[in-house]
Amino acid sequence: MHDGRYPVIVMELIFANGRWWEKATGCAHFAAKMLQEGTTKYRSTEISKAFARYGSYLEILPGLDFVNVRLHTLKKHFRPCAELLFHLLQDAAFPEPEFETLKQIRKANIKNQLARNSQLANAKFAESLFGAAHPYGQIITPELIEGCDLDQVRSEYEQGFFNRPKLILAGDVDAEVEWLQTQLQSLPMPELLVDPAPIALTSQKEQINKGGTQASIRMGGHTIGRTDENIFHLTVANRLLGGFFGSRLMKNIREDKGLTYGIYSHIVHFAHASYWVIGSEVSIQDIDVATEEAMSEIKKLGSVPPTQEEMTLLRNYSTGKMLGDIDSPLSLISIYKPQFLLDLSLDYHDRYLKALDEVTPEEISQAISNYFEIEKSTTVVVA
Repeated sequence: MHDGRYPVIVMELIFANGRWWEKATGCAHFAAKMLQEGTTKYRSTEISKAFARYGSYLEILPGLDFVNVRLHTLKKHFRPCAELLFHLLQDAAFPEPEFETLKQIRKANIKNQLARNSQLANAKFAESLFGAAHPYGQIITPELIEGCDLDQVRSEYEQGFFNRPKLILAGDVDAEVEWLQTQLQSLPMPELLVDPAPIALTSQKEQINKGGTQASIRMGGHTIGRTDENIFHLTVANRLLGGFFGSRLMKNIREDKGLTYGIYSHIVHFAHASYWVIGSEVSIQDIDVATEEAMSEIKKLGSVPPTQEEMTLLRNYSTGKMLGDIDSPLSLISIYKPQFLLDLSLDYHDRYLKALDEVTPEEISQAISNYFEIEKSTTVVVA
């Protein structure tokens, strides 16, 4: 996406890699992070100083379905920075001292995260929803990280790191495309296929008591994905339920009953699964009433269509938010990236805006009733 107004470039290389693809649990994370920790020519400190000298910034972000390698740089420094990045990708040395340091940092971060009610609730909710052995449901613990060894990490890199590569460019990029195409020829580009992991369709309730006074609630279930023809109606319906400050959940549970500072409803899309989730933080004495009221709002919206006043507010908010999200090429990239990565039509958001304008109150209710199945939902509470 070219924009010549500012002499900056963001290049993002994205590989189908991460938890979904890894052979040894937790090792895909390190296969990505070790790229900045040294090559046969440069130590990690030299790599950091080189990018800093150019005023550039390199991010390597491993995730569940993808690894994102993102370079931010001035246009005049793009080529030397890109050449250094390609060197890192192909000549990683995997030095053991740096690996051990990364392991200790990773273990400490995970320990701190799981000590927080909100993070533990998120992890236990995913585990309950998908199953403890599923890539999307497995909880990564310090013990699992300790079990990663350098040979496994190196194997993850060698056997599949460059899987299904995609490239995103934003900024003053037109003059760099031909040069970049030549540089990219040096990267290995395998095409790996795996069978989707089985999804455990569950309906359960779990409460973890840590002796605190505040509780983190997560409730939700599996639902349709981005390719389903009804996803736009469900997206609009979810926003009315709990996707903005004027939502049903906020009005009831925050404003009317004062049970929480905030409550939200999201539809989360992974590459191989989607789910809906409602989350909030409440006092332990309010757990039951908060969960009951949330379920009540789902049932109510699924049976009684919203008013025209609600529909007008929802349309105005949703349209305004999208306008705010597309004020620059970098913002546009973030909007279009999910469609690009999942090979969806790039008119996805045009079709969403059309659905937002045309959806009826009755279709809102029908979407909630069909795709937020309360009887199959999972609830996790950490207090």
